[in-house]
Amino acid sequence: MILSNIGQTYGAASALVSVLALVGVAFSLIVQSREAKATREQAMRALHADLIKMAMDDPLYRACWGAFFTSEDEDNQRAHMYVNMIVNHWLLMWELRSITEPHLRAVARTVIEGPIGRKFWEDVRDLRIASAGTRREREFNRIIDSEYVGMAEITPAVQRPARQDGRSFAPDGVHARNIVDRTFVWRILVALGAGLAFGVIRRILRARPKKGNGKYA
Repeated sequence: MILSNIGQTYGAASALVSVLALVGVAFSLIVQSREAKATREQAMRALHADLIKMAMDDPLYRACWGAFFTSEDEDNQRAHMYVNMIVNHWLLMWELRSITEPHLRAVARTVIEGPIGRKFWEDVRDLRIASAGTRREREFNRIIDSEYVGMAEITPAVQRPARQDGRSFAPDGVHARNIVDRTFVWRILVALGAGLAFGVIRRILRARPKKGNGKYA
C-alpha cells in the first residue's frame, strides 16, 4: 500500500513537471517568435529609410515613388520625405515604449505647427489611419491626428502663392529647406533627447537591486 501511494505521488509529480516543462518550452518559443518578428520589422524599416534617403538625394529615384515626386518642386518633395522619416522614428519609439504620450504630443505639436509638417499630415493622415495594423500604431495615429486637428482649429492652413512658372513658393518666399530655422530644429532635438534620457533613466532605476533581498527589481 505504501509503495502504491509513493508510486501514485511520484507519477503525479512527474506529470506536473512535464506540464511545466511544456509550458516553459511554449513560452520560450513565443518569446523567440516575437524577437524574430521584431528583428524583421527593424530590418524592413531600415531598408525603407535607405530607400527614402536615396530618393531624397537623386531625382531619378524620387520619380519612382509616383506622380507627386515627378514635379519640379524638388524642395517640397524632399521635405515631405524627411517629415515621413521623422514620423516613422516617432512610431518606432512609441512601439518600443521609449517615448511617453505627453512627450509624443509635444514633439508632434512642434512639427505640425510648421507648414511642412501640417501639409505632410494632411496628405497622409487618411492612409496612415486606415492602414494601421496594431493597437499601438492606432493609438499613435490617434495622438498625432488629435494634435493636427487641434492645431488646425487654432490656426488656418497656410496658403502657398503660385509662381509664374507654375511652381509653388514655400512660405515666406523661401525654399522649403530654409523655412525651418535653427531654433525650431533645436526644439525638436531637445525634446527627443529628453525623451530618450527619460527612457534610459527609467530602465536603470528598474534594474537597481531592491534593498534587503539582493534581487533586481
